[in-house]
Amino acid sequence: ESECPFGLVAYVHLAREPEQAERMLRQHMEVSEGRLCGVRMILNHHPDNPALTWPQVESGELMRTGNFREGLAQLVDLDISFELSCHPHQVADAVAVLGDFPSLRVVANHVGFLNEDRAHEQLWREAMRALAELPNVFMKLSMLWFGNQGYHQDESKAARVRDTVLELIDLFGCQRCMFASNYPVDKVAGISISKLYSDFLRWTESRSMKDRAALFHDTAVKAYRLESSA
Repeated sequence: ESECPFGLVAYVHLAREPEQAERMLRQHMEVSEGRLCGVRMILNHHPDNPALTWPQVESGELMRTGNFREGLAQLVDLDISFELSCHPHQVADAVAVLGDFPSLRVVANHVGFLNEDRAHEQLWREAMRALAELPNVFMKLSMLWFGNQGYHQDESKAARVRDTVLELIDLFGCQRCMFASNYPVDKVAGISISKLYSDFLRWTESRSMKDRAALFHDTAVKAYRLESSA
């Protein structure tokens, strides 16, 4: 009987001492019984807005450190994906380091954290283009309400969300994009699974079966190496 593929993504602070990162990675691998397929170290930091800085992110310079590079190298050695969670103004630092690890599978989170400030949109667009130039970067289409609070009840906001999703699909290609529920966080935001996936299906109804298979399944399997963890 076949088993549905699934994997676990864990938090590891990759910018601390390499020995500490290695110890945490090994512990996660042991506890997960081989299901560990990715590491998400949230890097979101904003110099002026504390609300946009993740509590565990002590500095906006973490991606420039030698320890962070060594942490990424450990992920390469273990064949584990890296989930990139950062704001658009941090993407230049991300591209500078990730470009040196072409074999590392990278999953950019949450449509690149486009926020509600329209003046922010051009910076976001330039950042997304820079990420898309790295062939090992995948885009996760998730947490759509971040820059559009209440979009599921507002047609104009919903249109912006749709356009953002379709723009990223065109930029990265279906083979490097994946839909994700972000549950249970999206549930707290008032968005049901049926609403979320009905939108995903409607927005892609003109796509081929191959493209939709990538968006809803195949890209995630490839990005997280789920074939070998099943």
